[in-house]
Amino acid sequence: MISDDRVAKFIEHLAESGIIAVAAKRAGISRSTPYEWKKIDPEFAEAFDAALESGRDNWCDFAENQLHSLVKQGELPAIRYLLDNNSKRYFKPRKPIEAPKAEPAAIYINVNLNKKDDLKVEVDRLPPPKEKQDPAILE
Repeated sequence: MISDDRVAKFIEHLAESGIIAVAAKRAGISRSTPYEWKKIDPEFAEAFDAALESGRDNWCDFAENQLHSLVKQGELPAIRYLLDNNSKRYFKPRKPIEAPKAEPAAIYINVNLNKKDDLKVEVDRLPPPKEKQDPAILE
């Protein structure tokens, strides 16, 4: 692994925070440096991934603790969230939402360069393209 005090500091802070930018700042390096180190050092890459996962696990533990505190306080949204996501009795499958259909956008730009000092730009929306018709129908 790369031998540098900043590496150890970065890995330590990443394992605590789970945030690359924060760990880099605390270690005194740029945010891009760990990515460069990952490219050249497989051992660092492994330590980086493990520290990042550990840091993110810490945040998840903290969030779960906060959720449990809200449940203990009787906060209905927290109770509902906890039951919906942790009990098969309360789980309701979500229905897929269909995305709205977008119309194709076509823009026609006409630039008039006849006069040097008087530049005129016109922008018009073109109508949607006509559907292709079967030639047999036209006969």
